[in-house]
Amino acid sequence: MIATQDSIDLIKSQEGFKTKAYKCPAGLWTIGYGHTRGVKLGDRITEEKASELLYFEINDRFAHELDELGLQLNQNQFNALISFVYNIGITKFLKSKLYAAIKENPNNEIRIKKLWNQWTYAGGKKLNGLVNRRKLELELYFKK
Repeated sequence: MIATQDSIDLIKSQEGFKTKAYKCPAGLWTIGYGHTRGVKLGDRITEEKASELLYFEINDRFAHELDELGLQLNQNQFNALISFVYNIGITKFLKSKLYAAIKENPNNEIRIKKLWNQWTYAGGKKLNGLVNRRKLELELYFKK
């Protein structure tokens, strides 16, 4: 599976675009649409390059990593999970109760919503931006 435009649009809307490197609430150097790998103070990026980077990163990296897990997901579930994993990282996801719940039953709405909504903190603080992002991800995940 690959992430479709729904996933890309969700990530772009929640990450926002920044031309200059900045420190995100979690303390990571970030640029473009939430890209963190190899970013350092003083880095700059164009919107075109940031869009390319986002597309390739989510489809060449995160989509591949999620596919290897063998989860039985529909396209909307996959798209929502791409946004989630792009935000928190695959390592944290694989150690989470949310991963175990999705692996057990990807359609258990009550359990998945409860666990998904626990991921609203960065740097030890609950962030409204993450609350909103989780809401949008869950709407996409359970979209019929």
